[in-house]
Amino acid sequence: MISQWVDQPTTEDLHDDTPLILVAAAVGAVLSLLIDAIAHTPSLGVHPFGRTLLPIAVIVSFAVALTTYRGLLDDGHRLESLAVAIGLAYAAFLISSVTSLLLDDFFIGLHMDAWAIHTLTGVYAGAIAHLIVEITRHITLKGLFQLLVVVLGSGFLVSMISVGSPDWWRDSLSWMGYDGNSGFVFNGTLIIGGIVLGVYGAGVIRLLQANKAHAHATQLIPYLVGMAVGTVCIGLFPMRVSPISQVLHDVSAFIALGGFVGFALILARQDDLYSAKFRRRCTGGVLIILVMGGLYLLQIANYTFSELAIIAVIAYLLGRLNREMRVIHAMTVTAPRNVTAEILVQSQQQMEIDEQ
Repeated sequence: MISQWVDQPTTEDLHDDTPLILVAAAVGAVLSLLIDAIAHTPSLGVHPFGRTLLPIAVIVSFAVALTTYRGLLDDGHRLESLAVAIGLAYAAFLISSVTSLLLDDFFIGLHMDAWAIHTLTGVYAGAIAHLIVEITRHITLKGLFQLLVVVLGSGFLVSMISVGSPDWWRDSLSWMGYDGNSGFVFNGTLIIGGIVLGVYGAGVIRLLQANKAHAHATQLIPYLVGMAVGTVCIGLFPMRVSPISQVLHDVSAFIALGGFVGFALILARQDDLYSAKFRRRCTGGVLIILVMGGLYLLQIANYTFSELAIIAVIAYLLGRLNREMRVIHAMTVTAPRNVTAEILVQSQQQMEIDEQ
């Protein structure tokens, strides 16, 4: 049912997760032993724990998410499950990267026996398995948006920490994709972020279709596809690598941004579904994007600052869209089949009162 993935958890599964956690811990310890025997140099930092932390975090989180996530409609959609598993695995990679770096800084000179390293890695794998199960069990449309924020936010943060040039911000965010130290993380963040954005967009479309708004959903599809594909291609084609890559990078950025502008303008015109306040916010968000672009062209605002401001506007409006979806769902569940305009206005006014 729609209520399972808009407002409520996808399932109320009360099964004991202890066997899964124990299996994940055992597999993590064994993989740690194998990785430590094969890889003689740490993948990140100098601490021996960091050598096994990253690959095991990715493997365990991906496998658990892929096998436990049932889909927003609880229909076991495999493509959706794969995309969510990739997003969660990448988030685990970023978090484990920061953890490994902190270990290097906080435990300088610490000697650890091999059995202690493998035991701690197994415990870490079990903890990740438990966390992933809790996330996939209760994930909603809002949860997909939060996953997108975590992937992009933490990816950009790790890129800023690892970038080699201290003056990267004088150029643009994309400079981190060109930099040799941060390029892998920054470009990977955009690729994975675009995939998660595509899953979120598909969720919005499926919700609107389930609520009989087929025409509106059809209007949004090309813009959501442009946003997702454009974001992925920005990561696939880094700037300054080659003339062709530079052109594709710039075109992808315009496609992604243009997709969102068109998406927001369509939402702003849909007065029979969304509240007046939300539609005004969409219009205002587009105006802010245009203003930030103008300030950059006039060389008043730094390009990186303009990019961050535009990203903040996009994140804010997508976050508000989740609230609108809950109102649409509430009207579909509680109202009769011939929903009147008065009921729609009352529901939207109540939401605005709750916000205030």
